[in-house]
Amino acid sequence: MEKQTFGNITLYCGDFMEALDRIPPVDLVLCDAAYRKERGGSSNDKPGLMSGKFSGANYNNDGEMIPVLYDWAEFIGPLVSVMAENSEIILMTDGRNYGLCDAAMRAAGLRFHNILIWDKMRPTPNRNFMQRVEFAAYYFKGRTRNINDCGLSNVFCVKPVRESYCNHPNEKPVRLMEDWILACTDVGGLVFDPMMGSGTTLVAAAKTNRRAVGCELLPENFDMACNRVEEALTGKSSALPLFASESKEGVGAYAG
Repeated sequence: MEKQTFGNITLYCGDFMEALDRIPPVDLVLCDAAYRKERGGSSNDKPGLMSGKFSGANYNNDGEMIPVLYDWAEFIGPLVSVMAENSEIILMTDGRNYGLCDAAMRAAGLRFHNILIWDKMRPTPNRNFMQRVEFAAYYFKGRTRNINDCGLSNVFCVKPVRESYCNHPNEKPVRLMEDWILACTDVGGLVFDPMMGSGTTLVAAAKTNRRAVGCELLPENFDMACNRVEEALTGKSSALPLFASESKEGVGAYAG
């Protein structure tokens, strides 16, 4: 498994399940994991309503939108094994999947903290009410702890990423991840993103003086994450491929 380290940030290219025995106890698991998402907003007979991954050509209501390597119940339990005592986990999900995520969290021995809401401030076209928010399941292991700013609401109004050199289909805003990391960890705390995508969580950890570990299955996403973390820490990036290998086509983290 390829490994790159920049300061206090460590990145692995490969299945996170194979890296768990290398990861020290973490204070916060923060991840926009790949989950089963049914299509249902546009269709081929109404082109032009949506673009990108939601265009009529790609979003034709014929089943699942993205491939998923592990179901909720299959990966949440192993994640708990690397969580420190009195630690927390935030997993992004949608309304359809929240019940499955909640059941898997509780089955793994985690306890409910809250539902965090990301208000994108721009609704996504949909035939059944336009979608403006995403959810994050916020749970804890051991004893509960106060967040660092008890005046924070559970609704976070942050505009989504529209244009980025990452070219990742589901990149999340660094600002959103910074908000959650600042609220739930202390300086020097360890953040783990098991499906880091283009590395947004790790960039946020670098910018907030936290340690972090991330894993990504797709080499092209891993390269991008490494370059982004290096740039966040040093102000410059090599912008060169760090891991040359054939990717497992169609399978990878859905996070940004």
